[in-house]
Amino acid sequence: MKYIMPLLITLILPLAAADRIDPGTLQVSLSTPKAQTQLPLGNYLGTYTYPPSSRFTVSANTEGFVTRIAVKPFAHVKKGQTLFTLKSPKLLDMQSEYIATLLELEYYDKEVKRLEPLASKGVVASKQLTESRNRRQKLDASAAFQRDVLLAYGLKPSQLTQIASQHKPDPVLTITAPAAGSIATVETQTGGYVAEGAVLAQLIDTTECHFEIDMPWETADTLALGEKLTAGAQAFTVFAKAPQIDPVSQTRTIDLHEGGECGERGGASMNIALSRTAKAWKVPAASVTELDGRSVVFAQRSDGFEPLAVTVLSRREGFCYVTGALNADDRVAASSVLALRSAAAGGE
Repeated sequence: MKYIMPLLITLILPLAAADRIDPGTLQVSLSTPKAQTQLPLGNYLGTYTYPPSSRFTVSANTEGFVTRIAVKPFAHVKKGQTLFTLKSPKLLDMQSEYIATLLELEYYDKEVKRLEPLASKGVVASKQLTESRNRRQKLDASAAFQRDVLLAYGLKPSQLTQIASQHKPDPVLTITAPAAGSIATVETQTGGYVAEGAVLAQLIDTTECHFEIDMPWETADTLALGEKLTAGAQAFTVFAKAPQIDPVSQTRTIDLHEGGECGERGGASMNIALSRTAKAWKVPAASVTELDGRSVVFAQRSDGFEPLAVTVLSRREGFCYVTGALNADDRVAASSVLALRSAAAGGE
């Protein structure tokens, strides 16, 4: 590294009691870098949000009439808990077709069993047995398809088992909670007719939420995904960073995941003072300047001041937190830094 010789080499005298250097008419105050393990990132206003995976829309699987609303707005529900019941003429027609297919399937199953010994003895033609087997196979496939459709419309396997055994349709369609959480809204009423796909309620799983802040993009770019941050007793993990910088504010949105449950605080905003665990040096903000497109501090040496390249991790309350080739015995210029920079640039 280059040293600033002509201006200051004759001015590095034994330090005065006030730790000042008297380079002729230029005076340079010195500061000792202080090692840090907690790096303040600043105060940020953020908002708690629930990720899309924690939001659920409860819809009507088919058209019908609401016969029961088993939950109130804002109630806590468990996964699988009954929320609504519907009666659907369309669903009854589908069940009737399913039952008819099952009855015909049972008939051909018995017919095949009856014809098999007769065909083996030549009493009946094998063609008749083959036709019955083919018909049974088609009916079996049709029944399986109808069963899958009824399951997709919301009927439970236990209901279909009962329908198949009793040959009697079940008029009630029960709609249950897709996850544990809180009911945000109820958007129907008892006795009302709903179309297929109509929204009945909104449910939010409040066990996981995120905290979104807007951070200067230079600081945001020093954060790594998965990095741990703290704000007092709160612990956060860097979950995601927005792929684009806001062109007006020059900030990047950071999605922080709070450890543990944040409770029902979706939409709440609050100020937090974020810190990160990192090894850094705390120096006066006036000690850091730009030289040849990089951040530097001027460290005192026996024959002058040496510009040392540093990386600025954070600026806060008149101090910079930097990394670089500094040590606890160094003393860096805290004043007249612009004059030192001019001398360095002129020396080149």
